[in-house]
Amino acid sequence: MLTGFKNAVEVDFTLEENKKKIEEAFKQAHAEAGAVYPLIIGGKKVETEKKIASVSPATKEVLGYACSCSKEQADEAIKASYEAFKKWSLTSVEERVRVLRRLAALLIENRFIMDAWNVLESGKNWGEADGELCEQLDFINSYVMHIQNLEKGKELVPTDELTKCVYIPLGVGVAVSPWNFPLSLFGGIPVTRSAANHLQTLRSLHTNS
Repeated sequence: MLTGFKNAVEVDFTLEENKKKIEEAFKQAHAEAGAVYPLIIGGKKVETEKKIASVSPATKEVLGYACSCSKEQADEAIKASYEAFKKWSLTSVEERVRVLRRLAALLIENRFIMDAWNVLESGKNWGEADGELCEQLDFINSYVMHIQNLEKGKELVPTDELTKCVYIPLGVGVAVSPWNFPLSLFGGIPVTRSAANHLQTLRSLHTNS
């Protein structure tokens, strides 16, 4: 157990104030339904002709369309990640911690709309959706605590020589995230690697319908 670590607290949806907030978030999500979501390659939005429909497993409503990535575009995304890795691999632990804490703050700020979309896209109930958001917050907060300790290096078996284990950035990874935890698993993978000076090319596995 990390000293000072506290799990994020789930929203109490029995409170009328929170119930109204999530209901307003559902209205916003339904108003945004049907939008097209482009690929993001090297920081640029790329819209493709072929698209993948995101369908609510509960109502069969089409919630949006994700642009489908070709093999060539996947290669391009990996190459762009390698270029970005050259700079990110040199980023200080202080800056990485700042970025991760900012991400956690944005999740909290947009909590109810994130929960609403999770309910619609994965069929979870309100509590399960917010529980997953809390899990993502826990990932971020624990990684922030760990990386600041790991950055100092770890002492090895005591000998007459000076020995220390130091972690270094290795490169770019590729991950295909499963559908059942669209926030905590899809979000947790790049958070882990970003904390450790790595970068990730991501693809979500859409089998929720």
